[in-house]
Amino acid sequence: MNSSPSDTKTRTSNASRVSRRQLLKMGTVAGAALLPATFGATASAAPGPSGAKSFTQAAQDKVTIKFLSRGGEYIKGVVDEQIAAFNEHRPEIEIQHEAAAGDHVQKIQLDAAAGNVADAWFDANRATGLWWHSDLLESVDPYLEAEPTFNEEDYIDSAWIAQTYEGQRWGLPWDSGGMALIYNIDLLNEAGIPLPDTKTPMSWDDLLEMARQLTVDFNGKHPGEDGFDSTRVRRYGYVPDYSNGLPQWLQSNGAEIIQPDPEGKEALICPIDSPEAIEAFQWIADLSSKHFVAPDPAAEQQQEISLQSSTTAMQHNGVWMLGRLNEAQINWGVAPLPVKKTPVSYGHYSPLVMTNRSEHKQETFDWIYWSSCSPEGEQILVDKGMQQPIRKDLGEEFVASQNPPATEYRQVFYDVFNPETFRWPGDSIGTYWNGWCQRKNDLWGAELEQLWAGRVQYEEIASDFRAETERVLRTGEVS
Repeated sequence: MNSSPSDTKTRTSNASRVSRRQLLKMGTVAGAALLPATFGATASAAPGPSGAKSFTQAAQDKVTIKFLSRGGEYIKGVVDEQIAAFNEHRPEIEIQHEAAAGDHVQKIQLDAAAGNVADAWFDANRATGLWWHSDLLESVDPYLEAEPTFNEEDYIDSAWIAQTYEGQRWGLPWDSGGMALIYNIDLLNEAGIPLPDTKTPMSWDDLLEMARQLTVDFNGKHPGEDGFDSTRVRRYGYVPDYSNGLPQWLQSNGAEIIQPDPEGKEALICPIDSPEAIEAFQWIADLSSKHFVAPDPAAEQQQEISLQSSTTAMQHNGVWMLGRLNEAQINWGVAPLPVKKTPVSYGHYSPLVMTNRSEHKQETFDWIYWSSCSPEGEQILVDKGMQQPIRKDLGEEFVASQNPPATEYRQVFYDVFNPETFRWPGDSIGTYWNGWCQRKNDLWGAELEQLWAGRVQYEEIASDFRAETERVLRTGEVS
């Protein structure tokens, strides 16, 4: 085993206490039942940072690193391009690349239980906290401290929010950036709708009216017109983000999702039964069930609804779509997310992470560091439209790029991280979703299904939904 920095933590896994609730049986909980109490139980200790080598220093022995990607063929191609470039610097490190065919979370769970987990993988912002709670990850902080090319000042502060737990970083930002309202310019022009301002957010009512004009069924009718058939919609006006995007709507209406417990009895509270939260949740639900301008999540599972397929005109999505939208030759623009009371913006970065079970930790770090944080590795990500740069020295180049979208639209993504508007779930307690974003997604996906379908009103379920959310974010348990 090669020497490497080590930051070993001992903790009983909360993930082992999560029940296999029937509502979540199609999610990640089924795989979680296979996990040992402590993922890292078989990992051996390693020397401190004094044994570390820079990624520019070649190791004496050729090693093989198993790497898992996710997200389809486009991302697989980006990873393969990075591997080829990395091997020009480090030919003695072989990267064995596997692209996950389905849910990477379930695959990691199964592989970890079988003792065959990859050395590193492209994780999701929602899942890193789960692995951290499960003691499967190696902290990257000691490696960064030992890496002579790493300078904290070279990177934007907001890059680390979804990888930082208990004051340590457990991954390196590889993909993503700001989220905003993205839209098909040609479709808005055809409908005679003025393009949204890139600086001043529109109102919720403005978005609803735009979405109504852009929604059309197969008879050419719009919602509210005689003969409109909500069961045969050819193009929706707007597609919400029912996961990462929901908190923005709540916070824009003056609601909070996570706060410290004012009585100090619990780690946090989730006041999502407040009048402001009730109004925001219901407004999003009404877009599909009442106004028919948006699909509910069930409809999105039955068919592709995207800008690329021209089945929607506007979408709440992230900068990570840049490469795929350009590949589809969509003429697209970007605007700030609409506001109700308070302007709120949000973005995140999904990381490359490494397991504490790896037998080649330093070489594994060298690979993910080069891919995520080196100028050459990150340049590939920026050129491929995978990432809004985390390196400050690449920011101006990103905004001024001659590739679509135009400069004023690219600037919208950068404006997301304005500290006057930037919010993220858990910012008041200093931990992203308290490390339980994946569990929260599992719960919300199941519990809100009836709301999105219009079968219940949010105020009817708000109290119980708050209690369930608090349980998950405090313990990772689903009752």
